[in-house]
Amino acid sequence: MYRLQISHPGLNRFRVVTGATASEVEAKAQSQRHIWDEMYRRKLEAEQRKANMERQAIERERAESQKEVIAGVVTLLTRQAERAIAEAEEILATALSEGTLFDWESLKDCDSFQMAKPAPPESPTFPDKPDPSVIPPRPDPDDPVFQPNPGC
Repeated sequence: MYRLQISHPGLNRFRVVTGATASEVEAKAQSQRHIWDEMYRRKLEAEQRKANMERQAIERERAESQKEVIAGVVTLLTRQAERAIAEAEEILATALSEGTLFDWESLKDCDSFQMAKPAPPESPTFPDKPDPSVIPPRPDPDDPVFQPNPGC
């Protein structure tokens, strides 16, 4: 009679397989390992689903708390803006109720300028014909400078 001890560390399982021949024992052991591997795969999938659900719940809670924080900040900023608008309206109402309008004419500077107005620029003069000494001669097409050099 043949015996074989097999175990699965992920499931913490242990078993002794017996049989009349070595091939029968090996087949039984292989079948048991396959069953344990399938059980372990399902166990890992269930744990993964559970972890995903917990992670999603945490993310939902975090999103809700962020919404609450944002709502609080928005409320605070709205109150500050309303307060600033009320202060501006009060300043305008007070200024208009006193009846003294600001005299903008008193701010004008009517003094004359310290420096004289600049003279207009002189208009440029152009010669009727260009100076022939300044114009270069027409290039000669037969000049060796303009001839191709095939022996480069």
